[in-house]
Amino acid sequence: MTWFDSDITSTTEGRKGNDGHGYVLSAETGDRYQLGNGFSLTPQVQLFYSRVDFDSFTDPFGARVSLNDGNSLRGRFGVSLDHEAQWVANDGTKSRSHVYGIANLYNEFLDGSKINVDSVRFATRDEHLWAGLGIGGTYECANGAYALYGNANIAGSVEHMSDSYAFGSTLGFRARW
Repeated sequence: MTWFDSDITSTTEGRKGNDGHGYVLSAETGDRYQLGNGFSLTPQVQLFYSRVDFDSFTDPFGARVSLNDGNSLRGRFGVSLDHEAQWVANDGTKSRSHVYGIANLYNEFLDGSKINVDSVRFATRDEHLWAGLGIGGTYECANGAYALYGNANIAGSVEHMSDSYAFGSTLGFRARW
């Protein structure tokens, strides 16, 4: 759950605030199938619902701006191929690696966001069906005391991949004491 509080500044209107909120609910399941030699295959299904809302306001020209629909219901079907390995160093500490590749299909079941400006409705909607690929991994050492992890992914509309796409990546370090 997230709360938004913005200070909007305009030369016409001056300074004005607007509050909003949003939340996401999600359920996911999958089942790992061992393939041998540290490899596994995991089909996954996820369903998530999100909603955003903001306070209605009147713009500098007297038009009333309000949110008509900020709901999203999205599904994901994916399959990941993972490889895990563990070993013991000469000093007796354990290390572990986990690398994976994942392929996903996403579907938006609702029709996007709708905003009213006076009596005119504006709508925005991504394409309903998207596909995505990702890679990632974790390297842990010193009995899991230190870990380096990262991932990268790309997703895009199946119909118009060059017009609607997204990239994402994460790189991090974790220490436990």
